[in-house]
Amino acid sequence: MRTQYDQADVKRVLEHLETKVAGAFAPDRPLCVIGIRTRGETLANRLIEGLKNRGFSLIEHGVLDITLYRDDLSEIGPKPMVRPTHVD
Repeated sequence: MRTQYDQADVKRVLEHLETKVAGAFAPDRPLCVIGIRTRGETLANRLIEGLKNRGFSLIEHGVLDITLYRDDLSEIGPKPMVRPTHVD
């Protein structure tokens, strides 16, 4: 299994995800994209921009913090940094 991806790989996967979402949802209907903190939040923002370029205009977004539910919580330390979850 690959663990490293270059810029072209990420772009290709993101475009594939945009295509899948655009095919499953109508661009004139509300859509909510939620990203998991922290890198998932960045990915969600990039997905939203791509969907806007495909004609989607009613996009809400949110961020989900899963810090206390991670399987490596014991490795994070005794006081993990928990940030707020925001879902529109």
